[in-house]
Amino acid sequence: MSSINEVRLTGTLTNLSVEQTPKGKKVARLTVETDPPSWMKNVTEKDKTQVVVFGRTVEEAEKLKEGQCVSILGRARGREYNGRWYTDIIGEKFKTIGAAQRPPVANPNPAPSPDDGDVPF
Repeated sequence: MSSINEVRLTGTLTNLSVEQTPKGKKVARLTVETDPPSWMKNVTEKDKTQVVVFGRTVEEAEKLKEGQCVSILGRARGREYNGRWYTDIIGEKFKTIGAAQRPPVANPNPAPSPDDGDVPF
């Protein structure tokens, strides 16, 4: 029997950093923010999930922008570090959903209102 190991994560990209290993290979680390389940009505804090990306997929990850809604397909991997077990999400494919969600920018030069009294002509 073969094992099934698939993770699909959809949320807002809040952090993206790319590093190089001592051997010169790129590694990207992403933080994806997701809403809590609907049955947890008293929880307002969003969950933050760490995703690690290796190899050629790093080039795809570098095109992502913070604030974008992304869907990540990957797998879970367990590892031991300092006597504790951790589960890493290894990202393998990315898909952006919609445009980046950025706060609106206030117009620094608002148009004069007709009530100003001074007409520019």
